[in-house]
Amino acid sequence: FTAAFKMKHPGMVARACALLALFCGPAFSVWRCKTQMQPSPRSKKPTGSRIGRKYGQIDFALQTDLEIPDEVRHCVTDADISAYQRDGVVHLPGVFSSEWVAHMRHAFDTSMANPGVHAEFSKRERTGWWNPFKVEEDWVGADFMDHIFYEEAEQKAPSWADVALSSPAAAVLATLMGSMTAAFFYGQLFLKRGGPGSAHQIIPWHQDLSYWKLNGRQIGTVWIALDDMPAAAGVSYIPGSHRWTGLDNDLEASKHESEAVSFDVRAGDAICFDARVVHGSPGNPFLGSGHRRVALRFGGDDAVYFQRPGHAPIPTPEIELTHDLQHGDALACSAFPQVYARQDKVF
Repeated sequence: FTAAFKMKHPGMVARACALLALFCGPAFSVWRCKTQMQPSPRSKKPTGSRIGRKYGQIDFALQTDLEIPDEVRHCVTDADISAYQRDGVVHLPGVFSSEWVAHMRHAFDTSMANPGVHAEFSKRERTGWWNPFKVEEDWVGADFMDHIFYEEAEQKAPSWADVALSSPAAAVLATLMGSMTAAFFYGQLFLKRGGPGSAHQIIPWHQDLSYWKLNGRQIGTVWIALDDMPAAAGVSYIPGSHRWTGLDNDLEASKHESEAVSFDVRAGDAICFDARVVHGSPGNPFLGSGHRRVALRFGGDDAVYFQRPGHAPIPTPEIELTHDLQHGDALACSAFPQVYARQDKVF
């Protein structure tokens, strides 16, 4: 499978220091979650300031006692937050309006027409995935996967930068994670076409964080359905696996397969999950269907750049050249901009 699949509560003084660090950054205009797209989402600008401290200096407390911010109150409940903290995954129906869905579908088509250097395609009649820049082959009718980093998106597919900045995604995930902020790490696009012979589409059990040069407890994904999709063609998650020790849990996952959950989703639904949750997906067995999905990855208050031992291909080599983060630095920077900060400041 592709390269894309390939850290207790401190005392009150430490917590106060963490909060002060969070709120001394520059002022940030927070998007208000609405059921309609803003007329000019590009009016919002990210910040690259590094909010927080180096990893190990402060052990951030998860802000699970915060009230739900107004901008996501219509799509996130206390029960949703509890489910996310307990299970590491929660299904949120209808987070994205029809306008946002149309916006993302257009962005998806643009990305397929202009694939990135790490895009991959796959066909039933061909074993494995291939990169269109390395293999001379027509990818019409193929399955598709690509990565979208912020600075790349601004240049190649600005609509994805709009989504990262102005959609509900960052605010929703920050609220679920108990984080005051969210930095956009990257996005990932998937298209799985349906029909017999879809075994090549199977993604084995894995934990995203094991393939990322990130660490922290407030790191997660907003997975968005751009087409209606039955659970049988979606992603399966093992609830509670984000609390397992370590990030090499293939054998442990096989013992818990019967506990896995999946969701019937409609276009505009979101599945939010912790980067440590064990998950995987089958092929799409439904003939004549093509399921488009986008996974937006974010880091919260405690997310840091982390030189993970072994194979950790994300960020890609090209993106690694665009930032000066050192091991333990807070994630937010120009390459991974802070796209959300709560307006209410709790001291």
